[in-house]
Amino acid sequence: MKKPTMTLSVLVITMSFFAQAQISEISIEEPPYIGRMLYVSGDEGIPLEQQKASTKAKAGASMFVVGVGKITGTNEVKGAASPVRISASDLHQFIIRVPDNNLDPFQLINIFRLEQRIKSNADKSVRIIETSSAATFSGSSAMDINMIEFGSRKYGESSILITISSTLEPGEYAMTLEGSRDLFNMFGVD
Repeated sequence: MKKPTMTLSVLVITMSFFAQAQISEISIEEPPYIGRMLYVSGDEGIPLEQQKASTKAKAGASMFVVGVGKITGTNEVKGAASPVRISASDLHQFIIRVPDNNLDPFQLINIFRLEQRIKSNADKSVRIIETSSAATFSGSSAMDINMIEFGSRKYGESSILITISSTLEPGEYAMTLEGSRDLFNMFGVD
């Protein structure tokens, strides 16, 4: 029984070594400003699309007619899709300039999927994330946003290297930093 356990241990150590070697080969300059985010594509850093999100509230028609219904709060940005496109793969890496890379990245960074709402007029298409809801009889609640899990490590003088090692489904995504949750850094996965 010791031989399979030892073989498995060697395999895990080897895989870990190669994963670290792949990460350490990145030699892209840090983004110039705090809050800027780059997608790592080979030896190039591609800036993510940035937009300030608008906060919207939408009430169902019944709320206006009889005073009973639901109000939904969203954050939305213009456009149906980000011009920054990346292909689906098992590994995505981003360099994010932060105020202090000694802070826990899980407290600083949120990564989440956006819903596309394509309207009849293409100029009015948006990407949204539902943030809250309130209903007449069931009260109010903050939405449970499904955050994308990631790994991280310090990068350079004041940045963090984020690694998403799960396959991202095709769609639109946003990243935010603590203190500027209304500034969305976005990309799309094809």
